[in-house]
Amino acid sequence: TKTRVGHCSVSCKEGFSRSTGHSRVAWRVRYGNTACLPEQGWLFVGVHRDPSNATEVSDIDPGCCGLSVTLAIDTDNGLRVGGKFAKRGDLHVATGDVLQCNLNLHEGTFSVTHAKWSEMVQLDQPTAVWHPHFLPFGAEFSLE
Repeated sequence: TKTRVGHCSVSCKEGFSRSTGHSRVAWRVRYGNTACLPEQGWLFVGVHRDPSNATEVSDIDPGCCGLSVTLAIDTDNGLRVGGKFAKRGDLHVATGDVLQCNLNLHEGTFSVTHAKWSEMVQLDQPTAVWHPHFLPFGAEFSLE
């Protein structure tokens, strides 16, 4: 359990690609406790194509795509593709919420669905091997 605010990146060891026969993959993320940063609760959920070289601020890595979410009292959230940020401000979650993540390599997309919103990013290299990736700056999370 992460108990202090700060960047760290977490990737799944197994990656997915069209060539591995896993071109459509889904997983669920439960948004957890925000005690280490209760005024923001920032969490990045996405995919990374080079996790062995992921930095501690991996959401700005060129090989990373996904989105960041925050508590409703904060607006520092948005979409990331290849290190570029597009602020949204309305990707809000609460403790216990579930994010449904879908990687679709036939269409070259990664999407996240919440009970109140849904977002999709176009992968910059859809033929690459993509690994589920997380950056829990101010919130705990678990996979279901």
